[in-house]
This record gives sequence, structure tokens and C-alpha cells, in this order.
Amino acid sequence: MNKREKLIKIAITSILLFGGIIFTVTGIIKFNAVNRFPTAVAVITNIEIEEGIGDEADTYRCFVKYAVDGTSYEGELDSSKSSYKVGDSVTVHYNPEKPEEITSVGYFVIAIMLGFGVLLLVVGIFAAKETVKSLKAKAE
Repeated sequence: MNKREKLIKIAITSILLFGGIIFTVTGIIKFNAVNRFPTAVAVITNIEIEEGIGDEADTYRCFVKYAVDGTSYEGELDSSKSSYKVGDSVTVHYNPEKPEEITSVGYFVIAIMLGFGVLLLVVGIFAAKETVKSLKAKAE
């Protein structure tokens, strides 16, 4: 194995492990937020659509307004659907210590995040083992 191949193996392994950590941690944070944070009903005030190029799907950014303890807040949904329309009501979970922080992610999206994160971690761990094994074999 030459130097370039080693670097490629190390880079791929690092990307798998890093991606797995990011997706898993994000999934856990969103899961905790959905389970612990109180809810508020938000009204969609604006939708920005960024058209995808070629086969890319369009991107929807939904902005909402909601109230917590009589104070109005505005924010952007972290998960939206193409079926949303201005004036629609959606449920958001807000951080009671910082009500301006909201999440609208549902359990299905959280399950996908966690599943993908764990999959990347497992593949990354196996790739790391193989990389270390091949580097040791080359050194001997």
C-alpha cells in the first residue's frame, strides 16, 4: 500500500466516524428536545423556496411566529414539508430556558438520523480496524 492509499483510507475512515458522531449526537439532542421541551402552536408566516438544480429537490424554508408566556417569538423550522402553506399551524418544541430555540423535527426524522449515525459509526469502526491492521502489516 503506497502513501496515497494510506491517506485515502485514513480520510474515508475519519469521514465515516465523524459523520456517524455528528448524526448520532444530533439525533440524541433532537430526541431529548422533543421529549423534554414544552410545545407551542406556531403559525407559518413566510415560506422561501429554493429551486433545486437538475435532479435536486427544492428546498423549503418555513418561518413561524409563536408565543410563550405572552411573549411573541419568530423562528425558522428545522424540518418542513412542501405541503406547508402560509397561515398553517404547526406544533413546535421550544427550549424553556431560551424560548427562541425551537425544533419541529418528528420521531421519524430522529429515527433516521440516529439509524444513519449508528450505521456510519459501525462502518467507520470496522474501517478503522481494517486500516490499523493494514498499516501494522505494512510496517512489519
